[in-house]
Amino acid sequence: MADADIIVSCPYNPAHRIRRYKLMNHISKCKKYNKKENMVECPLDKTHIVDQNFLREHIEMCSSIGKAADMDIGNVEVRDPDPPVAGGSVYLNENWEEDPEVPRYDPMEVSAKKPVIRCVSGLSKAEKKKFRDNERMRIANLKGFHSSATHEAPLRPLRPPRILQKDFDEMKIHEDEKHDCDDDHNASAHANFVPNFHNSSFHRMLYDELAPKDDEIKQLEQSLRNTDSAISLKDYFQQVTRENGNFSISNRNQKKQTKVGTLLKDESSTKEQSMNDTVKTDQITKNFDEKGPVLDEIFNQFTERLAYLNDIQSTAAVESARARRYDTRTTIFSPEGRLYQVEYAMEAISHAGTCLGILANDGILLAAEKRNTNKLLDEVFFSEKIYKLNDDIVCSVAGITSDANVLTNELRLIAQRYLLQYGEAIPCEQLVSWLCDVKQAYTQYGGKRPFGVSILYMGWDKYYGYQLYQSDPSGNYGGWKATCIGNNSAAAVSSLKQEYKEGETTLKDAMALAIKVLSKTLDMNKLTAEKVEMAILTREDGKTKTKILPANEVNALIAEHDRLEALAEQAKKEKQKS
Repeated sequence: MADADIIVSCPYNPAHRIRRYKLMNHISKCKKYNKKENMVECPLDKTHIVDQNFLREHIEMCSSIGKAADMDIGNVEVRDPDPPVAGGSVYLNENWEEDPEVPRYDPMEVSAKKPVIRCVSGLSKAEKKKFRDNERMRIANLKGFHSSATHEAPLRPLRPPRILQKDFDEMKIHEDEKHDCDDDHNASAHANFVPNFHNSSFHRMLYDELAPKDDEIKQLEQSLRNTDSAISLKDYFQQVTRENGNFSISNRNQKKQTKVGTLLKDESSTKEQSMNDTVKTDQITKNFDEKGPVLDEIFNQFTERLAYLNDIQSTAAVESARARRYDTRTTIFSPEGRLYQVEYAMEAISHAGTCLGILANDGILLAAEKRNTNKLLDEVFFSEKIYKLNDDIVCSVAGITSDANVLTNELRLIAQRYLLQYGEAIPCEQLVSWLCDVKQAYTQYGGKRPFGVSILYMGWDKYYGYQLYQSDPSGNYGGWKATCIGNNSAAAVSSLKQEYKEGETTLKDAMALAIKVLSKTLDMNKLTAEKVEMAILTREDGKTKTKILPANEVNALIAEHDRLEALAEQAKKEKQKS
């Protein structure tokens, strides 16, 4: 048994049995909860915890005494945990219990001379109202307004609500002689004037006519306030009244008559419009009676078409509900004989990065798209797309990366078990077959889901030489000469069918073909080495060698492809001109 595997007891609690290499870590933790105060460490070995009274005897018999032959045993003392503080007492003149004087700050006092709205709490409704009135007066005085003008300013009435057209029929003209008997309006009447609106449209129109003058009064009042004049609003109304003193009763009566005539004219036009609408309605009714059968037939056809569409929609809903009964478990077949969960796993692969494999005469090539090109990503911990399983087999994955990590670990375990048991490398097809058995089991047992990963394998064995395999989530696999998985795999396979030449393709040709296919199928403007990872497998001196191409070689292949494409495009243009 190795020295590290020896089980020892904890000196603080013999019930704790741990391995020797973990003893120091355990002692540091167990010491915190130890209630024995007379236990001390041996100065020769930190793992020896003994009673302080027997420390001298222990040191004489300690197994580690040879490590400290020159140590004076008689001078062994336990360190005082609380050594006395050197020096005398220190006296300070500062009194820490006395609070320093801080200038008093009253926010109400500070804001008293500023035109800001202050708030208080804990007041009753009456006190709050009084406080708001005082605040208004304070702000008005700060802005230069006269306090008397603030109190004497009348409340302007609100605009009367707009009434409907039917209310004009109930219009009654009220001639109020109380307001027309005096040509000279004094200031007090204007200051206390509040219009008494009845349900009369005439009074509403008359008030609307005079409303612009109210706006002029407001503008004039604002200009007076800006010039810091202390005149009251009552004096201002007296001035306006003297300027408009020639507004006589006859002018008012004439204006009323004009308004009444306008209203009567509008009423006659309204009646004429209603008569025209009645004639049009009668004409439409007559036309409908004449074309009734034709419209009924059109309506019946529309109803039948609508019923047909509703039947289709309900049938589709029923079929969709039936289909959903078979896609919740991997062990249930649909009526069409399909396993929906397996198809969903394959759909996840179609959205993953593209992986390409080409079998050549003198080697095999794997090319994979690198989706994540974030500059902040650490390349050391980046999840690779190409995995080495053993000395003779390499694979590339497309799909869910976490599922791929589980499967690649399983592949490596299978390969190492075979090597340990039989003393030789596992054949490529046997490794692929054993993993596909595991993937197929996840489509047959309940409570599990298929792995969302497709894998491309490239390898060499003494039985079949260079080999290229592909497996999918259903557990199916097959050998290929050139294939592609992942996003835009259908377009890539179509290009490979046209460009691949069996028996004539070398590894160099395979590299050029891979760059050409990826440049056409990948969703990117410019192909770069940061977005593509390429690996090759060859045989040299009787040994299998795998190599991931560095970025400069990949960039050289891309540059060569761009040069050939430019020459081909130029030749095509010259041919069209000739």
